[in-house]
Amino acid sequence: MVSDSHGEFYIPFPDKIGKSGDHYFPIITQAVDITSFLLSVQRYVYAPFHFIPGDNNVEIKGQKNPLCTTRGCNNAKYLINEALRDKNDLYRLGIALHTYADTWSHERFSAFYEDWNKVFKGVKGIPPNIGHGELIHDPDIISKTWTDKRFGEKIDNSERALIAAEGIFSLINKGKTKWSDIHSQFENIMNAANLDKRIKLIRDMYPNINEYNENEWLNEALDITRDKSEIPEFDPTKGNPLPPHVRFPTISVKDLNSHWFSFQNAAKKQLGIVLGMVNLI
Repeated sequence: MVSDSHGEFYIPFPDKIGKSGDHYFPIITQAVDITSFLLSVQRYVYAPFHFIPGDNNVEIKGQKNPLCTTRGCNNAKYLINEALRDKNDLYRLGIALHTYADTWSHERFSAFYEDWNKVFKGVKGIPPNIGHGELIHDPDIISKTWTDKRFGEKIDNSERALIAAEGIFSLINKGKTKWSDIHSQFENIMNAANLDKRIKLIRDMYPNINEYNENEWLNEALDITRDKSEIPEFDPTKGNPLPPHVRFPTISVKDLNSHWFSFQNAAKKQLGIVLGMVNLI
C-alpha cells in the first residue's frame, strides 16, 4: 500500500520502474498466490531464497533428490560466508540468514511442484505439493508440532528452531560470548506459546530494534502517482471507503539509497550466486 495527497491505495508489484532507457527491474523474493505454479517462480523465488538445494543426502523409497533442502547445508552456509565478506551489506546478510534458517523449517522439501513433496494421499494438487504446500504453514510455525508422513516422523518446530539458532550463532559470532551463555534465553523464546509472545520476549531483550513497515519502505523509495480517473470521489453515504487498487500507476525512483532498494540489490546478489552454483533445471 502506498499513498499520495488523496490518500492510500494499493498497487501491483512493479515489473519495472522509471522511464524507457533508464529502467530499474525489481525482483520478488516471496509468492503465496496462484503464481506459485509457475516454474519461473519456483526456480527464481522459492529455490534461491526459501528451499536452497541441500547436500543430497535424503532418500524417499530409495531415491535421492538433489533439489531438496537439508538443514544447515553447505550451499546455505556459503551464502552466509559470502554475505559476511561484504561487511557493509546487512541486507544481504539478513537474506542469507533467512535462507539458512529455512533449511530447518523447510528441510527435506524442494521448491518445485513434484511428487517428492507429497505428504498426504489426498486429491492430486489440492493443496499443491510445491514445497510444503500440502502442510500449509505448519512447518514454519515455531510453536507447532506436526508429522512428516513421508518419513513417519513427528516434528517439534521449537526444537528444530533452537538448533537452527545455534547454527546461526556459530556462523556469525565474532565476540567472546558462547552459545552456552545465551542458550537458555533463546530456548525461552522458542518455547513461547505463540508468535506474539515470542515477539514480546525479543523486544524485551533488544528494545532498540526498529519495527519493519513495508508500506513505509515503499513510500521512502518510490514516487507513485495515479491518473485522475483512478482517484475515487468522496461519497458521504459510504463513509471512509477501503483503499482502491490502482491499475495504471506511474512509478519512479525517489531514493536509490533507501531500505527498499538496498534490499532489492542484496536479493539480486543472492539470486546471482545461487544460479551460479546450483543447477536449477
